Amino acid sequence: MATSAAISEQEYLRTDYEHDREWIEGQLRERAMPDEYHSALQAFFIGYFLQCGRTLGLRVRPELRVHVAERRYRIPDITVLPSSAPLQAIPDSPPAICIEILSTDERKGELREKIADYVAMGVGAVWVVDPRRRLLWTADANGMHPVENFHVPASNLVIAPREMFAELDSLL
Repeated sequence: MATSAAISEQEYLRTDYEHDREWIEGQLRERAMPDEYHSALQAFFIGYFLQCGRTLGLRVRPELRVHVAERRYRIPDITVLPSSAPLQAIPDSPPAICIEILSTDERKGELREKIADYVAMGVGAVWVVDPRRRLLWTADANGMHPVENFHVPASNLVIAPREMFAELDSLL
């Protein structure tokens, strides 16, 4: 992944990209390219939160630009917003959950920077998934913490790896 030349915020916001990019402090940043492992997990989380989201007061969005701070726009792989959040083209209020699914070309430094932005914004939960190694982490201001399951905030719901990886496991 490479960072291109600086562009203005206005230019970023009015430009459509075939594979959307993040904008950080005037720099346009390419994101890791997804593959089938990545897409399968995106599909799982979209389906999961579409199924239970209304009951929990949540709405799910894949690859949505989020205005995380002044001069900073991130694109979580999955954004879960509270239903009470205003409907905006580019949300600027903290999501309930931001999910990052690791790709083979994901860089640790970039991931740490994304997590720091989500935490500073006040995102309710930050989840990180490695689809190849079947590992899960939650993330906060103190870093990433391995977990066995994800707990959906403000609910009793637990998402176990066997649910997340069922489709991938059936293909192997």
